[in-house]
Amino acid sequence: MSSPAPHRPSDDIGRTLRTVGVTVAIQAVHSLAVLAIPVMLPEAAPAIGVEPRFAGLFTAIVYGTSIVAMLILASSINRIGPMTLCVFATVSAAAGLALFAGGSLAFLVAAAVLLGLAYGPITPTTAGILAGRVPQRWFGLVFSLKQTGVPIGFAATGLLVPLLAGLWGWQRASLVLAAALMIAAVLMLALRRAYDGRRAAIATDTSGRLAPLLLVLRHRQLRALAVGSAMLLIPQACLGSFLVAFLMEKAALTAMAAGGMLSAAQFAGMVCRMAFGALADRLAERFTLLAGLGALSACGTAATASAEAGWPLAAVTLACVTYGAGAVSWNGVVLAEFARWSPKGQAAAVSAGATAVTYAGAVLGPALFGLAVGTIGYRMSFLVVAAVAGLAGGWFAVEGLRMRRHGLPDAGPTEAPETVKAVERDSRT
Repeated sequence: MSSPAPHRPSDDIGRTLRTVGVTVAIQAVHSLAVLAIPVMLPEAAPAIGVEPRFAGLFTAIVYGTSIVAMLILASSINRIGPMTLCVFATVSAAAGLALFAGGSLAFLVAAAVLLGLAYGPITPTTAGILAGRVPQRWFGLVFSLKQTGVPIGFAATGLLVPLLAGLWGWQRASLVLAAALMIAAVLMLALRRAYDGRRAAIATDTSGRLAPLLLVLRHRQLRALAVGSAMLLIPQACLGSFLVAFLMEKAALTAMAAGGMLSAAQFAGMVCRMAFGALADRLAERFTLLAGLGALSACGTAATASAEAGWPLAAVTLACVTYGAGAVSWNGVVLAEFARWSPKGQAAAVSAGATAVTYAGAVLGPALFGLAVGTIGYRMSFLVVAAVAGLAGGWFAVEGLRMRRHGLPDAGPTEAPETVKAVERDSRT
């Protein structure tokens, strides 16, 4: 029997929107699952026997496990099927939330591991689905739309989780969320034929578990993107892990009000993701745009760090919205750049390797933040995070200047190989 012809990107807007809608929903479900426990931890901490700042270590375990899961599974996405992998990941996330309801430190750590195993494959899998079905000229907008699933999930967490915990307690709320994820897994099963039947579109390199990581590290532009995005992820991860606890302690907000601030920040990031994604498609060089987002993230983080009990609610909201607009808006632009610079047929592998590097920021940032809070407090810890965001902006500004100086075209290596190779030879480190 002959193998099916590879699927080619389609200009069909309806099909593109359906695919984007599916990937947005998957990202939202898993983002909600990952953030739900840090949001409930201030209430659950006394029963478990930890402090609320343990959320930093929890987040580090989640993202550390995600890195391992990505590197192990990247070469298997094609063999297993992207939607099948999403089903398994969603079941793993549901199991993690159910374990959290057990109310012990051991269950909390086990929940972090299961959520990390679930979250790891989601970004490369959904990126591979889109890269094989969407024309490259739409990448900036489409990948930014896909990534709005993250702030949608985080915003839903900020609104729903405190409400559920207030109504039923954090343990029952966790079980309700686990049941909702199992329903989502069943719904994903119905999509397996549509998205597992065209696996040639997301072919990956199966030469080794480290192949996706090496593919990124050996390519000048991909490496620069990955390192810069790791720095940008630190303020984003600390926003989700610590904003609620910080506002409850320093700004004297209730859990519901602090959750509302988190939702407002995520909503601002979602809107800005779409706007900056559309803008990125009109630019010949997008590293300078990322530099600006790093600067915006630094300003918003510093403003939020200054919040205190005497501030009007409107001022706290403005600071959090600015924080979210910078810290949450860059992901789609970066993922589109990864796809643009990917060798042909390697979008999922590049996404896995690049995300593994990027997630180092989510491993180190919240863990070090949690340790720093015990020494220098929340305010100074957030100011250090603001400095990291500024450093990321400087990194992308320098890279953007280098690209403009060399006249690098708006194309990935498969479309302008000689020009890209010439620039890489000149700037290889």
